[in-house]
Amino acid sequence: MPSPSARVSAFLVAVAAMWVLPAFAAERTFPLNHKRIRIEKLIDQVATETRRTILFDDQVRGNVSIVTQRPVTEGEAWSILDASLSMLGFSLLPSTAGNWRIAKMATAVGESPFTDAAGSSAEAFVTALIPLEAADLQTVMNVLDPLSGARVTLVPFEPTRSLIASGPERAIARLMTIARELDRLERLPIGLRVLRYRGVDEIESLVEARFASGSSSPGALQVWSDVRTNSILFRGSADEVARLRRFLARLDRPAEGGGEIRILRVLNRDAEEVAELIRGLGQSGAASRIASEDIGGELAGADFSIVVDKASRSLVVRADPGTQRLIREVLEIFDEPPQQIAVDITISELRTPRNFTLGFAFNVPLLPGNEADELVGRLISSPTPGGFLAQPTQQTRLFGRVARDANVPFEIDGGNGVTIPIEDTGVIDAGEFRARTEVLIQPHLVVTAGERHEIFVGNNVPVPVTEEGGLAGGTDAADAGDGSALSQVRNLLSRTIRFERTDIGIRLDIEAKAGHRGRIQLDLDVEISSIAPSLAGDITKVGPT
Repeated sequence: MPSPSARVSAFLVAVAAMWVLPAFAAERTFPLNHKRIRIEKLIDQVATETRRTILFDDQVRGNVSIVTQRPVTEGEAWSILDASLSMLGFSLLPSTAGNWRIAKMATAVGESPFTDAAGSSAEAFVTALIPLEAADLQTVMNVLDPLSGARVTLVPFEPTRSLIASGPERAIARLMTIARELDRLERLPIGLRVLRYRGVDEIESLVEARFASGSSSPGALQVWSDVRTNSILFRGSADEVARLRRFLARLDRPAEGGGEIRILRVLNRDAEEVAELIRGLGQSGAASRIASEDIGGELAGADFSIVVDKASRSLVVRADPGTQRLIREVLEIFDEPPQQIAVDITISELRTPRNFTLGFAFNVPLLPGNEADELVGRLISSPTPGGFLAQPTQQTRLFGRVARDANVPFEIDGGNGVTIPIEDTGVIDAGEFRARTEVLIQPHLVVTAGERHEIFVGNNVPVPVTEEGGLAGGTDAADAGDGSALSQVRNLLSRTIRFERTDIGIRLDIEAKAGHRGRIQLDLDVEISSIAPSLAGDITKVGPT
């Protein structure tokens, strides 16, 4: 009989009523209603009814209450037992053939059996290996770890680029699905068609009819539509993507008619800018003839008018059918998609110290004389004041001196035998040298050809601007009264400080130009700014300067 402190609060497991399908009508059922039953008795009953052997020790204790509105099947009873044990902190684990055992949930993760494929409808503890093909192991680990929960253990295994996951089978199945999505290699080509003359709702029904006719293999092509941008996005095999691209090109044609009013959509450029270019081609003169010698030249002097609808990025064109055809062809030339250019830029700063010094001093023989009666020549260089007597200091980082007797006897007449030594000497003295390279910014950009892009990294700081005050008013005797002299002194000593906010940091302006062929022209402008220390001293003491 367990002590009161060891008793576990009762839990209630409610099983909702379910309709018994005809296919399972013949399955054996039995009642399972208990109020505050000991978990050991529930284990014995379920083991007897399901004809399974369940092994457990004295640590498995607790009370549960079970309410069912009908007799339960063997599978339902097994699930109820599993859920009851889970609430008490235990888990059912498969043992030998036909046998099961109960272990604490804390140790069930490490003792769970290995499985190749986890199901999504079971709570039994399993261990699964999740191999990765392309994704980074640590990146996938960082994504799955917050999603795993307290009952799942994830361990990365670097040698095989795999994850070992242990926990409830339902949770493991969910993590395996996420890992497969993260590791999926997108080798299928992607196509995008922005419709110019037809609506996406109209084209979508035609594409669905094409799928229904069996023109594409099942699963070989995926298609999405976007009403906002009036575009069709598709992904699949290279052949299927090419066929759908040709199919959409045949559908996206202007509706030919005899009217003088047409609506032309502008996809890639500013509608007002394109309208001005087309109007310029319609003006008679040298400018229009130079602009285009084939299509644009035929528009010179033509009778047409263009109104821009900014909301829909469209041109409302009034012209005869022949001029309408020319304007449409000119628009397709002007409205080509701009080139996208990938640019990698590294801006670094090289800093060197100001106290770098390097000096040499030497005293070496110039002539081979080595006797007192021979001519002796020496080559001497001493660029520093210390010369051969220089000594290393605290700023010295490299110092060396070499001296050796030249073996040339030299005595002064009447010097009472004083010998003057002659030495071959060399001295090198170098101060501190330290170079530091700092990468300021290293952006990877995808820019549009013909457009100027700007990147700024830094802060917008207030910079004080000081204006010395003069006589700011109230200086005459009528206004100042008896204190006119004092007022003038105050005005002379007054000072107005004005603050202006300025961008301080790194500014990068880039413009890439590219045509259909040829080289890419890159215009780059870099501006680096910083706030220098005040020359007057500490601003906390001298104020803003």
